[in-house]
Amino acid sequence: DLLVLEDAGRLAAKPPAQWELIHTLDALAQRGAYVVVTLDAAPQTFDTLLPALVGRLAEGSMFGLVPPSSSSRLTILAELARE
Repeated sequence: DLLVLEDAGRLAAKPPAQWELIHTLDALAQRGAYVVVTLDAAPQTFDTLLPALVGRLAEGSMFGLVPPSSSSRLTILAELARE
């Protein structure tokens, strides 16, 4: 089982949707499923996310991602074109 939720910050102004996500995360955790959630910032920085949701999101591993530099993107593109 896998749930991928991109840009969960869009739920910040939607408490009913946040509660649904909380219940979904709980059910998936009981089943041992994997969950991947992306946010623009750490969950604790969102004032309008429910504390219960912040707690569940903060329980997992968090990784900051930085886009590759222009030269790195060109190298990747050249390699993909070569393949």
